[in-house]
Amino acid sequence: MAKQKFSYDSIQDVSSVRRYLKSLIRSIDEGKISLSSEEESIDLKPKGLLHFSIEARKKGSKNKLTLELRWTDKKELHMDDESKPVKISS
Repeated sequence: MAKQKFSYDSIQDVSSVRRYLKSLIRSIDEGKISLSSEEESIDLKPKGLLHFSIEARKKGSKNKLTLELRWTDKKELHMDDESKPVKISS
């Protein structure tokens, strides 16, 4: 099977990032995420259980927030009894 990859990196204002995140949420709700730029594109179909990870770092004036979603198309995942919810608030 051919490997596909999509990568995008830019500087955006908060309003633009919010629009991207809202589009991502809407796409997850609809069951299909389509990402495209001038150079590349990819279609993903999240369903079933997804592995969700979030990491935040702060060092001086530098901040980093990393969100990751992972899933497999064919393999059924089972919830881990040790999974604990995370609280995200403003």
